[in-house]
Amino acid sequence: MEPTVAYPIESVGNALRLIHLLRDSGEIRVTDAARALGVAPSTAHRLMVMLVHHGFAEQNARRTYQRGWALRGAVAAPPGNELAALAHDHLVELSRRLGETVHLVRLQGTAAMFLDGVESVRRHQVHVTSRAGMSMLAHCTAAGKAILARLRPTELAALYPRGLPLTYGPGPCDMGTLKRQLAVIRRNGYSVNDEESERGLIGIGVCVLDADDQPIAAVATGIPLLRCPDALIPDIAFELARTARAVEASLVPLPTEHRTVG
Repeated sequence: MEPTVAYPIESVGNALRLIHLLRDSGEIRVTDAARALGVAPSTAHRLMVMLVHHGFAEQNARRTYQRGWALRGAVAAPPGNELAALAHDHLVELSRRLGETVHLVRLQGTAAMFLDGVESVRRHQVHVTSRAGMSMLAHCTAAGKAILARLRPTELAALYPRGLPLTYGPGPCDMGTLKRQLAVIRRNGYSVNDEESERGLIGIGVCVLDADDQPIAAVATGIPLLRCPDALIPDIAFELARTARAVEASLVPLPTEHRTVG
C-alpha cells in the first residue's frame, strides 16, 4: 500500500509517476502515458516536454519517448558496491596480467569516483597505491575521460553548463579542448592521462558499457612514466578493454519484456 501525502500537488505527482513509468518501461507513447496517469493527452505531452527539458526523457525517431540521460545511468548500472563486487575478480586478474595497480571508476556528477582498486603484488621501485574511495575531477583522469567520451553532446553540455571547473594542472582548461580530446578517445577506444592528475604518472582507461551501449563505469590503470613508454600504451589498452568486456558480460541485463510499453 502506498503512503498517502497530506498535501499532494497533482502536477508534481504526475511528473514523478511519469518518471517511474519511463524508468520501468524504457519507452512510452504520450497516449499510453495519458492513460496510465488518467489525464488528457495534452497534459501528458506537457509533462513529457518538462521531463525532456530536465534530461529525464527524450524523443526518439519513432516519436515515442525514452529515458533521458538523467535516467539511463541510474537504471542501467548496478549500485556502486554491487558493481564493484561484480568487477573485483576481473580487476584482480587485470592487475596480475599488467603487473600494475588498477581501478574501477564511476562518474558522479563531474567527478570520477574510484569504486575499487587492486594494487599490484609485483615489487616495483615506484609503487602506485589504490585510490579506492577517492574522487578526482573527471576531465583530468583517464577513467573519467573514457566515460565522458561516450556521453552524448547534450549529456556533456548538461554536466558542464558553465564550462570546466578551474584547474591549475596540465589538463584541459576549456570545453573546446576537452571535446577534441574526447573525439580522439572515441577514435582510439581508450583514454590517456599524461600527468594531468598526478605528476610522473600516466593513466590509461577504457569505458564499461551496459547492454544499451550506455557508459556506466571505466577500468583504468596508473603507471609511472619511467616504465610506460608510448609504444606500450596500445597493449595496455588492449588488456583494459578485455577486462571492460568481461565486466560487461557480468552485468545482468533487464528482461526484454520490461523495456517497452505499448
